[in-house]
Amino acid sequence: GGARPARPAAAASREAAPASTSAPAVKAVPEDREVIDVDVGDPELKIQTKLDDGSGSRILADASTTAPTTDRAGSVASDFDSNANVRTPDAVAEPAGVSEQAPGNLECVSSEEMESVERFRKAAQDEEMWSYTGSKGGTKKYYAQKEGSAFHMVRGVAILKDVDMAQLVATFADPTKFDELMKMADTMYKAGRVVEVKDGAHTVCHASFTMPAMLPSRDFVWNNLLARFPGDKEVVALAVSVEREDIPPSEDSWGMVRGTLIESGYHILDQGDGTIKLTYVVQADPGGWLPVFVVNLAAADQADNCTRIRKFAEKNFRKS
Repeated sequence: GGARPARPAAAASREAAPASTSAPAVKAVPEDREVIDVDVGDPELKIQTKLDDGSGSRILADASTTAPTTDRAGSVASDFDSNANVRTPDAVAEPAGVSEQAPGNLECVSSEEMESVERFRKAAQDEEMWSYTGSKGGTKKYYAQKEGSAFHMVRGVAILKDVDMAQLVATFADPTKFDELMKMADTMYKAGRVVEVKDGAHTVCHASFTMPAMLPSRDFVWNNLLARFPGDKEVVALAVSVEREDIPPSEDSWGMVRGTLIESGYHILDQGDGTIKLTYVVQADPGGWLPVFVVNLAAADQADNCTRIRKFAEKNFRKS
């Protein structure tokens, strides 16, 4: 259940070799795609995730994640653009809303998965394991140091007021909302898609994320489990990395580096007083070589996902 997926040797060694002296392949950013700055935790520190070709054009390094081709002409947008690639079983055209699946859906969750869910629930709610770093935008931020890792675990906690739990969870459950949800919640999100819908509780996702400065982007492939507890007052949306032959790591040294998600995701709890406690926990190995302080700064910003989701939910999912 909690065993950490092995990372392919290619992903681990890609950045260990000396950097090539040749320039990376670059391409113009399509006009309909916004290039944003990434707030890496310090409001005064904005690191732009784009390169400059010297003429002032806004360009990005080629970050195609499809299987390598001879000319690698596919853009980030074309790799991830559409949910048309979603493979959906005939019996599960679309997951039903929360109200239609009450009480809960734990019958869809294996005993091994439940062990992972319980570890995540404990980490999300165990105040003693976290060090408080401050509050921003109504979200309390924490970090923890996991034994054997130099990278911080990050936790964000926000309280949502007068939000309809069913509508909120239905958005997490709907595979057609994946790209919309990620763009809204995560400023580091670049592009992504749902690869497969297995049933109302399980999907497989693939997404890429920008890194600070000119560091290569990271991509992750993960099993996404939506576990709804009886009464639909508590939900865990849990992501754990998985290897798939149809989504191999990029072989392009100037492309993306495959990272690993370790029991990361959201804990959503209806507190029974008109509020919902939203907790986000991130445990990730970004792969390759990165300065530890850069990774930890970027990770700190991930707690702000809770702020963005809170604002979105309080605006769009108000109780009637």
